[in-house]
Amino acid sequence: MSDNWYCEEVGLNIPELKRITEFFDLYCEDSTINFVNNYPDKKTVYIDFRSVIKFSLGLEQAIINKYSKIEPVLKSALMGAKMIMWSNKDITPKDIELQITNLPPHYKKGIREIRKKDIGKIVCVDGFIKSRSQTRPKILKAAFKCLRCGHINFVTQNSRKLEEPFIGCENETCGKKGPFDIVIEESELTDFQVMKLQEMPDSMIGTKPYDIALEFKGDLTGLIEAGEKVTVIGLVKSRLATTKEGKTCQLETFIDVMSAEKAESDYSECVITPEDKEAIIKLSQREDIRDLIIRSIAPSVYGYEEIKEGIALQLFTGVRKVLPDGTILRGNINVLLVGDPSTAKSQLLRKAVTLSTRGVFASGRNASAAGLTAAVVNDELGEGWTLEGLSLIHIS
Repeated sequence: MSDNWYCEEVGLNIPELKRITEFFDLYCEDSTINFVNNYPDKKTVYIDFRSVIKFSLGLEQAIINKYSKIEPVLKSALMGAKMIMWSNKDITPKDIELQITNLPPHYKKGIREIRKKDIGKIVCVDGFIKSRSQTRPKILKAAFKCLRCGHINFVTQNSRKLEEPFIGCENETCGKKGPFDIVIEESELTDFQVMKLQEMPDSMIGTKPYDIALEFKGDLTGLIEAGEKVTVIGLVKSRLATTKEGKTCQLETFIDVMSAEKAESDYSECVITPEDKEAIIKLSQREDIRDLIIRSIAPSVYGYEEIKEGIALQLFTGVRKVLPDGTILRGNINVLLVGDPSTAKSQLLRKAVTLSTRGVFASGRNASAAGLTAAVVNDELGEGWTLEGLSLIHIS
């Protein structure tokens, strides 16, 4: 697709507006139909970035590097899509939430790699959710009633602090700078949630793990629990860091999330098809099933059959116990590997982690006792002091 339109707002050559509308009709038809059918309960339209790459290089670069400026253009083009034009619903661009999915691997970054050059750009990061806040309504555009004349003034909220009408009442016959009373019923609201994404323990360098704040809005809220591994696509933003003394010269970065995908599902979410069940039963009837399981654990490591058998038994867990008082204990098995350096202890451990859906590799160099279990910390999400679960908590 030729990028023959120089968009001054974006500063790049991109396809003409009607061509971008054709893109939505061609590549986002199912998502647009779902959006129209479920509006206003659902307001999300998904854009598969693999389709953007095939469609236009200019549009790809604009979305990655100038998303805040290209977003109004995308929404304007989407309003001309057939499914929205043919619907009898009163849809406006501000009602649409765009979500970018399937970013290629070369756009992926580590949390500790995010720098000033990434502010305003879309990135893909992964890790596990360290903590999360409750889902609460957030004001996007506040309605203020002038208590002198009764006129309603609307103010877009761009920061965490509530902003009142700066120049005073918009009513030409009034013009007073207050007092104002906020009217929640006429304000524009959205669901809002904040989470902390922390790098995985096995990717840490040094002793302190890096984390970054994630902001979820609208349909994305309430979908992810603490401790889950996720891959997040979002826009890197910044704001002035504040202390007890006030604002500072430093900026704190956060990610305005556009899409989030759970990296792994729990065993309870696994769907076993009839073909899978037949294959499992067939394997269970083999006389060499024990040796087959042992050989399947770290096959690149030669020998250590007894150690691999112990790891296999740990992964299957032990016998469930019911005590006389009715207490139920899961049959946990703990394995301790002791040996000389360079005898594949860490390799066996890493292989065992890959076989467990909630496995986490934690090195002794990177974690203290508190870093493995839990710590009482001041909640950075603004909900007071909280007990923060760490490596051992997230895998249990």
